[in-house]
Order: sequence, then C-alpha cells, then structure tokens
Amino acid sequence: MNITLDNARIAVNAALEEGIVPGDGVALLHASKVLSMFKPKNPYQQIGVEILQNALETPVFTTASAAGFDGSIVVRKQLIQDNLVYENVFFMTRLVQLYLSYEGNC
Repeated sequence: MNITLDNARIAVNAALEEGIVPGDGVALLHASKVLSMFKPKNPYQQIGVEILQNALETPVFTTASAAGFDGSIVVRKQLIQDNLVYENVFFMTRLVQLYLSYEGNC
C-alpha cells in the first residue's frame, strides 16, 4: 500500500512539474500527422519517418487491442478526429518524453 501511495505522489509531482497532454497516446498519435508533411531528402530519412510514425501510433493501437478492439481501426478513427481529448484521460508529459527517447534509441 505504501508503494502505491509513493507512486501516486511521484506521478502527481511529475505531472505538476512537466504538465499533461491528452492521454492514452492520443497526443502522440496526432503528433504523427506532422511527420506526413516532412519531405525526406533520402531513403534513410523516409525509413526514420516511418519508424517514428509507427512508434507514435503504437500506444493507441496497443491500448485498443488490449481492450478487445481492432487497433488499426481505432487509430484510423482517432486520426480523423480533431478533438484531442479522448475519454478525459491524460498522459504525463514526462512519460511521453521517456517513451520517445526510448523509441529513438532502439
């Protein structure tokens, strides 16, 4: 029980320090739209863009699949929406930064 309270306190402090973004990977998913405007100068950059787009779509895809939905359909529908808030869930900015830095190092 004490560990749970400590984790909750740490999460709240991190959210207060770094801010929050619409959660469940929705902000990352919408950020992937910007990559489609990027004009790669060579095939290696194109591969990098595709890897990053896939990484940005993964949290929503995984969550939807774990909930019993077709992840690709949920991703496609969410990309069409302009509303970033998804079920009033929020994701801590620090976790987003950690996720992107991890994906960039793979």
